[in-house]
Amino acid sequence: MHSRDYRDIIGGVALALAGLFYGTYAYTNYALGTLSRMDSGMFPMWIGYILAGLGITIAVAGLLRTGAYSFPVIEWRTLGVVLASVAAFAICVRQFGVVPAIILQTVIVSLADNKLSIVSRLVLAIVLAIVAVLIFSVGLDLPLRLFAWPF
Repeated sequence: MHSRDYRDIIGGVALALAGLFYGTYAYTNYALGTLSRMDSGMFPMWIGYILAGLGITIAVAGLLRTGAYSFPVIEWRTLGVVLASVAAFAICVRQFGVVPAIILQTVIVSLADNKLSIVSRLVLAIVLAIVAVLIFSVGLDLPLRLFAWPF
């Protein structure tokens, strides 16, 4: 048993540094606009700074508690499935549209965990596609191609 939780300290510092880097990059390279008329740099800047704040919180909490230092175990199968789902979305979104790409991505990424049944996976995929349509197409009125059949 070590005197500090070094995994949380290292992870929190890494998150804080990444958040500070991305927040500062967005602040210096993109137009921010105002709060009433946000420009392209406002959202990434705040997300970066929020990530830095959460990283600092995790690191400070790790300083205040004891923990054993152990190397993290990387789940290679899970990592591969998640990356494959992102690649499938990127490949399919232009050819088939947003809704089929979200359904395909959700079904693929749900294979990373064996706790869901096939019906639950399909229901989750359809619900996520509906929520995405409601948020981006209906709520934000973005011009998305919801369905695009290439044949």
